[in-house]
Amino acid sequence: MDNELRTQALITKYQFEFEKIDKSEIRALIQDEIARYQKESAEYIRCLCGYLFCIGNETDAPLIEAVKYGISMDVGCMIDEEWIHSLQNGGVESLLTRSRSAIIEDFILYYRRWANYPLETVLLQETPGEDRAYRKTVIWAAAVTGICSVCFLAMTIFGVVCSFETPALLWSCILPALLAVWTGYIGIACLCSRRQYIRIYADRIVYRKQFQKSERIIYLQPQDYKIKLYYSAVVVGSYPDKYVIELVFLDAKGERLFSYKAPTFHRSPWQSPRRKWEDDLLSLGCEIIDYGKIIVNE
Repeated sequence: MDNELRTQALITKYQFEFEKIDKSEIRALIQDEIARYQKESAEYIRCLCGYLFCIGNETDAPLIEAVKYGISMDVGCMIDEEWIHSLQNGGVESLLTRSRSAIIEDFILYYRRWANYPLETVLLQETPGEDRAYRKTVIWAAAVTGICSVCFLAMTIFGVVCSFETPALLWSCILPALLAVWTGYIGIACLCSRRQYIRIYADRIVYRKQFQKSERIIYLQPQDYKIKLYYSAVVVGSYPDKYVIELVFLDAKGERLFSYKAPTFHRSPWQSPRRKWEDDLLSLGCEIIDYGKIIVNE
């Protein structure tokens, strides 16, 4: 059983009647996942930890912490650190942590759709975090940009220190400071892109962008909205090597609903993601009213 089906089965079994859930059973399931971790099971493990947060107390914080920092980076990114802090401080709202009741409400809101809507109703989905090659690329990109950001920051600090003796050197700190911020932003954006996704159902669109804290839902059927589809391609040699797809969703009146930018893809020439997106969207009955294309040669 794959990750999403396991998650759906878990929610169907326990629902959200937390007072009826056996905490020892949830703890046993989590410990079993730690001992026998399966790749691509981050969503299922997150759901388990969420249940433990909702029914647990401060004694359960170490187990959630062990999951977040002891299994893999993929799982760690899925586990909300807020859960750990909330259990440790008794659920009291603080500067960096919401109240326990607000966090539980968010958990219910996020996972309610898994129980109410079977996965078979998903018409089209794009979840970059489930692609192993993409995750590996993101980690490398984040590591490189992180190192660059630290180097530029060190140059900035060194320049500021030297400027105490030679004030004219202070201006030389501006460029490395800007580069430190820029590379740091790129690294964070890369890591956040693994958590974004879009799912198109028969009656709604569910999506989450890079920096959004939670997912958003728009209730529309495919025939009730139009799409502008843009893509950019970086050409290396004779063939496109990297693609970025951007979808702009419009309602029936042409008003902009939202836009979604799919992460960079690496594909061979006969696997153009633009063509795949176009074919998939048209097969759902969506209307594509405009195309845009940018070709960059390297």
